Amino acid sequence: MERFVDLSFKPAILKVEPKTIKRKEGEMTSGILVSKPLMTEGVPQFIEECNSLIGVGTVIYPVTYLRENNQIGEENVIINSKLEEVKTGEGCYIENACILESELKNDVVIEGARVEKSKVGNRSHLGFGAAIKNCELGAEVHIPHFCYLGNALIGEKSNIAAGVVTCNYDGLRKHQTKIGKRCFIGGGVYFIAPCEVGDEVFISATVTILPESVIPNHALVFGNGKSYKINQNRSFYFDGIGWVITYKSLDAPMAEKVLEKIKELKRVVQDEEKFVKLLFLPFGEPISLIEMFRDLNEANAQKIIDFINKTIQSPL
Repeated sequence: MERFVDLSFKPAILKVEPKTIKRKEGEMTSGILVSKPLMTEGVPQFIEECNSLIGVGTVIYPVTYLRENNQIGEENVIINSKLEEVKTGEGCYIENACILESELKNDVVIEGARVEKSKVGNRSHLGFGAAIKNCELGAEVHIPHFCYLGNALIGEKSNIAAGVVTCNYDGLRKHQTKIGKRCFIGGGVYFIAPCEVGDEVFISATVTILPESVIPNHALVFGNGKSYKINQNRSFYFDGIGWVITYKSLDAPMAEKVLEKIKELKRVVQDEEKFVKLLFLPFGEPISLIEMFRDLNEANAQKIIDFINKTIQSPL
């Protein structure tokens, strides 16, 4: 993971003195306060004073507070953060964060966020001001700005914009919000739980999803506040490009057939830049493949399939 961290110094091998730190009036809690850069070398290091295991190659910068029962993976970088009962995979980057009773998979980036009682998938990113509690995030979920997500399940490759809130408490009980894979959630969207969003859904900014709502796969949701319209089969996610919004509701089986063919093209081409050019440059028609998909009908679908078959069969 590429991070601009100065490792030119020679960090001390992880040997720390335990400290007892005052948490509240009359309450004392054990842990260690890292006041100089520390690094594990050779074999994982166990810190008895806070019952924590630190993986090989992990660097911990001041001022980091390690409380009890942490299991930190290899090649992590931790800067000015608080961790308690945290398990991380390899290559995680944690800066200015508070992480409690949570599990991070590999290559997770947490910068200026609070994570509590949650699971965060591979290569996911939480940025400044993001707060999650009792959540489970799939791989490559992006929450780069301030928001609050409580009692939420979020599928892989979904993007959560600034100001998104899950309203999970009704005064008596907490309810869950489910967001599918590859969804785009616009700025200032509120989810009044319980509610459920399917895969590859695009929700425009400032919409408030009502309780008991079920948004179907590929829906485009736009409006303002509680006044919004659900347009079926108008949002589709393309790897390497993002979300494509169609001009009209597409025939679902036809769209899926074309999407599978486009995925096949991506597997064959492999080169990301060339794949994107094939989608956006005209191919004998006055418009590009993407534009043809946005206005998909039987004739356009067949043209796209024929073009992809010809491209796959010809030398790339």
